[in-house]
Amino acid sequence: MNPNFLEWLKDKVIDFNIFKLGNSAVLYYLLVFYFLPLAVLLGFSTNIIFVDYQIPWLALGYATIGLLALMLGYFIPLGGYLAKKTPNLFFGVWDFKKAKVVFWTTFFIGVAAKIIRVINGAYFDIINNLSPAFGKSAIYSVVGYLDWFWYIALAIAFINYYSLKKIGDNNHLIWKWLAFGVLFMEIVFSIPTCSKIVIIFPVLIYLLIKSYLCKINYKQIFAVMVMIVVILFPFGGICRNTATLKINGIIGAAGDISFFNTIGFLADSFFNRINQISVFSKVLNLPSDTAALYGSSFSNFLTTLGPPRFIWKDKPLSVNSTGNNLAHELGIVSPADSRTSISPTVVGDLYINFGVWGIFLGMFLIGVAFRFIYDYLIELTNKSSSGLMIYSIFWVQIISGMEGWIAPVLAGLIKFFIILFIIHLFLIKRNSIIK
Repeated sequence: MNPNFLEWLKDKVIDFNIFKLGNSAVLYYLLVFYFLPLAVLLGFSTNIIFVDYQIPWLALGYATIGLLALMLGYFIPLGGYLAKKTPNLFFGVWDFKKAKVVFWTTFFIGVAAKIIRVINGAYFDIINNLSPAFGKSAIYSVVGYLDWFWYIALAIAFINYYSLKKIGDNNHLIWKWLAFGVLFMEIVFSIPTCSKIVIIFPVLIYLLIKSYLCKINYKQIFAVMVMIVVILFPFGGICRNTATLKINGIIGAAGDISFFNTIGFLADSFFNRINQISVFSKVLNLPSDTAALYGSSFSNFLTTLGPPRFIWKDKPLSVNSTGNNLAHELGIVSPADSRTSISPTVVGDLYINFGVWGIFLGMFLIGVAFRFIYDYLIELTNKSSSGLMIYSIFWVQIISGMEGWIAPVLAGLIKFFIILFIIHLFLIKRNSIIK
């Protein structure tokens, strides 16, 4: 074998960063669409999930078209070329005195959002039913955006901590306490909600920022992933319904704990969570009058991008609000379930609107966009503080959004770009623009 190729391959492995947007998107895509069918082919079996499981070959074929198009769009030079030709706004260094003001401002905005949620009975699953009045109120959608200010504060704190630590500034100790304090508070607040995602988000932001400002620690990342699979996934189901322990035979009639059933439940919790290929397969089987939207769901982009509901009183609901209806159409939930929300996945959204060609062209353009975002915010700014702050928030929304509708994710990114750009202008030192 050519030694030059082996050297090239070695360099690629050493330089591999799981938080590079193209790497993250491809790995996540492989996980949610291919991992379960692969486990079935290898003969793996658990108590529940693989009973009479049929591999959806057509869905896998279409998903593969999407994967290849995504990789093609990301790895060709187009996205990087466009990033280089676009004037970059995020060079420069932060004024750490201003950073304290911005940190505390965003932190308390996030706290205010949490207080509003609790007062109005919208504290996720700790309250059995969301207050109908609050869910339809003008302030509800605004609170959804204000929630993210807590994550912005978290990103600012960790960027300041690791940046100051790198240059030997003792002020990094203050930011260390602030950063890990906010991370701890977010996890403690989120646990009673029974929501896995609001616990995972801040942890991922921490790991991402650390991976770019320090040497990436794959042992720590692997340990966190194991904890998510072994503890967090099953916790979500048990937290929502403690009867799950008996239903799945984990706790017997005599109060004894079954090790075998526990292992099966852990596996089922993981596979149920990542089983997006089944969702996509059901999307392919939707009636033609339901599936043929011909781009109409993308018109929701302009709606979502529009003014908040407290300004636009008759603003149409986002396509995200139809998630429970879609879950019933797909036959994924019981008729009595009025809460579970399902999204069609990014390839499902493209197929519903534009068919198979929509999957190929849409995923290709998404790949180009992902490369543009990464190069523009990270590579071309040399991992500047502002670039990393924006990238960390974008990364979480983009990767989680691969299971959802495209239009709301895109509209959300544009709105947050405006917010984060304003924060950048305030944080940056005047006359500090360096290239």
